[in-house]
Amino acid sequence: MKTTRPSPPSSTGQSCTLEELRPLRAFARLLPAALKRIQPWLHVRTYEPGESLYEQGEPALILFFLLTGSLALEIEEKAGHAERIKIVLRGEACGTAALVGEAFYGESCRALEASRVVVLPQFGFEQLLAVQPALACALLQGALEETLEDWRKAQRNYGNLTDHLTRANIIV
Repeated sequence: MKTTRPSPPSSTGQSCTLEELRPLRAFARLLPAALKRIQPWLHVRTYEPGESLYEQGEPALILFFLLTGSLALEIEEKAGHAERIKIVLRGEACGTAALVGEAFYGESCRALEASRVVVLPQFGFEQLLAVQPALACALLQGALEETLEDWRKAQRNYGNLTDHLTRANIIV
């Protein structure tokens, strides 16, 4: 019995080049040959300032990698006010909940300026996992390392703030 392997999805946007993929932090571990193999699952979208990439609470169906521009990650508070939690800069990823499967975005993402992003749909990642598991794992590792770096940065900032408040005799 012949088994069929899923093929890369047809691009619903502009194709991305290998040169565009190289500066993306999540792809830093991949060699050029691996980038070429993952390329069919990726495509480029553009967003205008203020345009939403995704909203908090929506099903997480797409992983985004910023090529140009800047994005804001915001958490909607109960009072209806959005609190900005991060500015996504060139090379960084957002929407990593899409790698989990049946997850929801924990924040909203908006373009702060005209932005170009590489997108990887969740179904594309699942197909990549079935066809190229080592590549999918390398991508996961790159995304997790980026998240860990963000967490460490936040921890350092919080530590500096508590040190400053302690020196000022303010108990945290």
